[in-house]
Amino acid sequence: MDNNFFRSWNVRYIDEPQFSGTMRISRSDGNTNVRGNILRDGVPDGSYVSTSASFPSNSRLEFNFRLATGDTGKVQLDLREIQVGGIVTAVSASGRYQDDGGGDTGRIELSPIFPNAANIGDNFTYSPSIIASHQATLEERHRFAYGQINVCGNLSNQQKEALRIAYTRQIDHDINTTPGVNASAFVGGNQIFVNFDVLFPQGDQEIAQTLIHEMMHCAGYTHPVRMAGDTPGDGGPYYSTPPLQSEICIAGVQSDKACEMIDGQCTIK
Repeated sequence: MDNNFFRSWNVRYIDEPQFSGTMRISRSDGNTNVRGNILRDGVPDGSYVSTSASFPSNSRLEFNFRLATGDTGKVQLDLREIQVGGIVTAVSASGRYQDDGGGDTGRIELSPIFPNAANIGDNFTYSPSIIASHQATLEERHRFAYGQINVCGNLSNQQKEALRIAYTRQIDHDINTTPGVNASAFVGGNQIFVNFDVLFPQGDQEIAQTLIHEMMHCAGYTHPVRMAGDTPGDGGPYYSTPPLQSEICIAGVQSDKACEMIDGQCTIK
């Protein structure tokens, strides 16, 4: 299972709605760890705990839970991946739980918990060549772009989730010195290359549009080459694609900067 699965989740008990929960699934030293809380009518009532959750198959996860009463049980989840261009962009899970006494059993669903905008950037890394003030601007513009995802009507729910997931990954930032180029990124990659001398003088809106465009490429989305006559807002083959649609999330318009795909890398200029 792709590492995108290992994150924080909300838990919904379909057959016993008085129960709910949150859990964090992570991996370290080859072990899959599950930690979390079970709530009954909003009051803590137990926990998920396992330091050796097992994967009997690549799409199934099993682990234990313990209620405040001392009752214990097992959870079995079936994992589902959504891929775009071979890149895992979303993972969801559903399954069943049963207590060890053979009594209560029912269905559960997991939905991912995404970080709020204030925490975006905690997982990003930066080349030592990027000065502190430029790093601070990148982080602020990323946080702004991330905060616009929820209110953006130009992306589907799947595309929004893919973009949010990309923002939870470790994205490295480095410098692009190609003349006339704003920035570049590989489709499905974990790096963004920024030409600060070109991009930053264009102002906050262009910075945010460039970053969200490149993050859509990191999320696995691409687009055809921009052709003569392609113009912002025309709804054509170039401007109708998710990376270009994401730019509307920033200011209601699309940038007129072209993205040229070179060896799988989007270069905005």
